[in-house]
Amino acid sequence: MGPPDTEWLLWAKRLHIEHFSLLQRLTAIEESAKQTQELVQENKEALDQIKALTKTISALKESNLDLEKDIVVLKRTAQRAQDELKHVNSEYQKSLTELDATNRRVLRLETAIDRITPDQIWEDLKRQLLDQNDRLMQRVNWWRSEAAAAHERPENRILSRKPNRRPVSKSLSQATTATVTVDTNDTEARAEDSMQEEVRGVSQGQLTLEEYFAYGMDLMGRARTIDEGKAVRAFVAGIRDEVSRIPLEKVLNEKAWTWEETTAEMERVIAHRQKNKRSKRYIVPPEEMEAYMKMAL
Repeated sequence: MGPPDTEWLLWAKRLHIEHFSLLQRLTAIEESAKQTQELVQENKEALDQIKALTKTISALKESNLDLEKDIVVLKRTAQRAQDELKHVNSEYQKSLTELDATNRRVLRLETAIDRITPDQIWEDLKRQLLDQNDRLMQRVNWWRSEAAAAHERPENRILSRKPNRRPVSKSLSQATTATVTVDTNDTEARAEDSMQEEVRGVSQGQLTLEEYFAYGMDLMGRARTIDEGKAVRAFVAGIRDEVSRIPLEKVLNEKAWTWEETTAEMERVIAHRQKNKRSKRYIVPPEEMEAYMKMAL
């Protein structure tokens, strides 16, 4: 026998309710499964994004290293530029200081120049010329005494065949050239007497500086011994050195010669030498005489 109808109904009703709840639970599980699948898909996408971000971060790290290196180089360059700028500023300050000192010196010079009068300039120049003249005359007197002493010694007497007793002129040609005369008719005694007279005249100051130089050049041309030649060459070299110290303008002014007159005189001397270069009486130019002196000394 089965249960009564009411019990069957109740049991069917309970089954229906349990079936309905199971359906609801199944539906919920399906929805949960769908959501889980969606989450898994989203998780995969997130993982892909994370991988991409990881690669991007690695690239950024490498770029950051390069940037750090560039920053170090830029810092060094900036430091060098700053050091150079400091050096330039220091040099600029030094230049400003030197310029300021120069300006002060210029102002002092301008003030001093304004205070100088033509009379003061003339007095200073005159004093300098007098001092130079005194020193020159001291050296000339010393050379005169040396020449006189050398010619007074018997071993250094000049043995010339003919004395050159012509008067010494003040012309430029005779002041800068030497004359050599050869004649076999006169005696050596007359030559020695003539030479002693010339030495005494020089030592007593009877000749000017130009005449004294011309006398020395002529004396060297008449030397006949090696010792005498060396002594006279030294004597002439000293006189030539003294003559070279005199300003040419000063000599011309004292002689009252112009540049044109000087040039004409030099041309005349050259023409005279070319005319008489093959005769027994000839003129030795100063440059050749200077070469002879250098060879002998």
